[in-house]
Amino acid sequence: MAGDAITLNIDTDGGIEEAVQALRSVSGGADKAIARAFNKTAGYMKDTAANEVPNVFTVSGKSVKAGMKIRKAKTSSLSAEISRSGPPLYARKFSFDANTSPGIRGGSAVFLRERHSGGRHLDSIGGKSKAFVVGRGLVMRRPTSARLPIIHAEGISVPEMLSEPNVRSVIQERGAARLTQELDREIQALLKN
Repeated sequence: MAGDAITLNIDTDGGIEEAVQALRSVSGGADKAIARAFNKTAGYMKDTAANEVPNVFTVSGKSVKAGMKIRKAKTSSLSAEISRSGPPLYARKFSFDANTSPGIRGGSAVFLRERHSGGRHLDSIGGKSKAFVVGRGLVMRRPTSARLPIIHAEGISVPEMLSEPNVRSVIQERGAARLTQELDREIQALLKN
C-alpha cells in the first residue's frame, strides 16, 4: 500500500438539492455555486490534512502537504479531489533517537518514532546495527549484512498516514461542515448579483 494514492472526496448529503432550488432564477447558478464551494472546500481539506497528520504522526505538516494535488471542480464536472501518492518518507522526516544500545554490537541503534504513541527499532542483522545516523540527521541503513550498498532508511508514506481512521474521519467531518458553509456563501453571493 506504500505507493498507492489515497483520495479524499467531498461528500454531499443534501446541500446540492437546496442550491439548485435556491438558484433556479440564475442561469447556470447552481453549477457555479457548487463548483466554487467544492474548490474552496478542497483547499481547506488540504490544509486540514496538513494540520491533522502531525497530531498523530511525528512528521511536519509541510512534508504532508508538499505533494498533495487538488483536482478542481468545474461546472461541467462537479467533483473535487485531493490526492497524495508516493513512496514512504525518509526516516529523517520523523522523530528518531540514535542511542547506544547494549544489546546490539557495532554501534548505535536507531529508534524511529513515526507516531507520537510509540516507535520501532530499525532492523538489525546478525546482532549488528543495520541503521545509523550520518551528519545532520540523515538516517541510512544497509539492506543486507554486506558493507555496501547503503540506502536511506524509510518510515511510512503519506497515503498511509491519511488512511489512518482517526485522521481521515476528522478531515472528512471538517470538510463536510465546511462544504455546507461555502455552499451557503456562494448561494448568497450569486443571489445578490
